[in-house]
Amino acid sequence: MKSLFLIMTGIAICVTSACKQDYSPEAGGTAAEQLRGPGPAQIQSEEKGVTPSDYNQGPGDVSMTTKKQNQGNDKARVRAIAENLGFSPMYVTFGGRHAYVYTNSDQSWSKQEKKEKQQELKQKYKQELPRYQVHVNVLNG
Repeated sequence: MKSLFLIMTGIAICVTSACKQDYSPEAGGTAAEQLRGPGPAQIQSEEKGVTPSDYNQGPGDVSMTTKKQNQGNDKARVRAIAENLGFSPMYVTFGGRHAYVYTNSDQSWSKQEKKEKQQELKQKYKQELPRYQVHVNVLNG
């Protein structure tokens, strides 16, 4: 049993010691460059056609090179949805996956109509912006 273990260990050492990278100039570049190699950032940028400046940036960042969804775009969408239903949005804030909308309703609406419109607005946000849990606050309701 002990001899079998020693033989297997010897074979494993011989096999793994043969797996060495070629650091010769013919292999292309210095040893440091070969050790770094193409990382995920370089591979993704080649595949998707994006620049390294687009990486690791929060949802509030606006990119000059790509049209990606961000909080600036989302804020405009939140305001537009509220305005389309007759509300007057005062301000919109974001906290992670939560969006808080503070709005005024039309003065001519009854209390029941305000409640119905508020529910309709919440439903519309669920359809249009599923990545946020939108909290609607009607201030003059």
